[in-house]
Amino acid sequence: MASNNPLGRVVFFAIAVAVGYLVYTQIREHSGAGSGNDGVGEGTRCLEMATQAYRSYSDRIGRFLPPSRDLDAWQQVRSDLENRIDQADSSCRCAPESCQKAAAAVAELRDLVSQFDRGFHGGPMPVNGARQMERIDHLLYDARKLARQER
Repeated sequence: MASNNPLGRVVFFAIAVAVGYLVYTQIREHSGAGSGNDGVGEGTRCLEMATQAYRSYSDRIGRFLPPSRDLDAWQQVRSDLENRIDQADSSCRCAPESCQKAAAAVAELRDLVSQFDRGFHGGPMPVNGARQMERIDHLLYDARKLARQER
């Protein structure tokens, strides 16, 4: 986005997040997310932790749109998100393909949180936030399918 108009940036980012959330809910409905036991084997815990971290992000990020500049609240949320991401990351050090997909989703989520944090502190907001959320959704969906196949 080439515009330096702050209102335009906020509107664009809000639309991007809304689109990302719609994609997330559609994939979640089609994948049967929420049961907590979407697969068996070594990759299940990894997938569960990655999904929980992502849900925590998607459920809470709207609170900061447009950027509220409530640094204390953001720091608490960011700290919790980073903790969840770290837990998921340590759970995703396994060999199955489902783990590799979930680990990729966790890495993408870590990058998205980092980008949002930089934007919250005066840097550019993530321009492709909705696209990144969609990629994370697809990675988790693929990991879920692979876990069901015990791969």
